[in-house]
Amino acid sequence: MNETENNPKGRKLKICWMATLGVAIALFLIVLFWGVSRPPRVSHSQVVSESKSFMAAIFTHIRAYAAEQGADGQLPEDNDFEVLGFAPGDLDGRYYKQSTHKWLSFTVVSLNPLKFTVTAVNENLKPNTVTLDQDGTWTEKEK
Repeated sequence: MNETENNPKGRKLKICWMATLGVAIALFLIVLFWGVSRPPRVSHSQVVSESKSFMAAIFTHIRAYAAEQGADGQLPEDNDFEVLGFAPGDLDGRYYKQSTHKWLSFTVVSLNPLKFTVTAVNENLKPNTVTLDQDGTWTEKEK
């Protein structure tokens, strides 16, 4: 017979050691799962950069639309991205999806002279509203 089996204190020590090992393995697996399932950290600059890229694309499409329509052309309806040539999903990025969040908007006030604004709103960021106008001027503000 083994000395541990004859000694009740040794048996308790062996059980205690196995329980401690089991708890340690369980904690390791929980931490591992939490690290894998947690979404990646996103920096403020990454989100703003993506927003401004989409806004610049909309800016370019509005200018192309105005050139195609001419001075007496029909104004596009506000936020009708398909009229500007965007297909569904074109404005879906890594951090936000236009198809679900509706975080981008535009308004064309006039084609002659061309006057419009493109706006991105994100309540989770500061500044949470960024606007781009027809002159290429960026404005950032709190709502």
